Amino acid sequence: MHCSLSFYCGYKSILLPEICPKFDNIETKYTNMAVLETCINALDILKEDAEVFLSEFTKVHLKKNDVFVERGKVCDKIGVVEKGLMKVVFDKNGQEVVFGFAFENNFVSDYYSFITKGVSDKAIICIEDTELYVITKQRLWEIAREHAFLSGMSRKVNEQLFLKMHDRLKSLLLDSPAQRYQQMIEDSQGLVNKVPQYLIASYLNVQPETISRIRKKISSGSLS
Repeated sequence: MHCSLSFYCGYKSILLPEICPKFDNIETKYTNMAVLETCINALDILKEDAEVFLSEFTKVHLKKNDVFVERGKVCDKIGVVEKGLMKVVFDKNGQEVVFGFAFENNFVSDYYSFITKGVSDKAIICIEDTELYVITKQRLWEIAREHAFLSGMSRKVNEQLFLKMHDRLKSLLLDSPAQRYQQMIEDSQGLVNKVPQYLIASYLNVQPETISRIRKKISSGSLS
């Protein structure tokens, strides 16, 4: 499990320089109706409310290795990935430690920094070219004052974050590396085939050689 929520959102140009000052490849037309359906189901809100919520997001195009959230700065935005793949990483003595991934239909942010207003100790970086929708914290609070449904939605998101983190910690403490890898396969929509092995190993807290052994056992059918 990962802490980048499996929810979705969508569109509109607002406060663009504050959202992604270094990126100019922007569009504002919303066309993916699957986004709307995912948001309705994941957040348990009405279609009308989902449309209001989605209408406040800006679509942003990022390139491979672009940084969405920079380590050492306060995170003041939330994104949701339409297409592409991102990694959420700590830095430990110059080495990346993978905290999670964000792929299609995932919310992505440093929620700890977003909530506490403290500087982020993580970076969120594109593994491949990525298209996502973004809203600033300022605008989110503004529309929350206008629409009561957002309060309930916020509680829902917080609950899901807690449950996902609980499952992640439980798995790290109790499951074998093979069990964690198999769970990742079930949860991640083909993520294991798109992410370099060393990043998967970091996320599962094992050595890359362990992932190789697990994959060989899966291929041979010897993994119980």
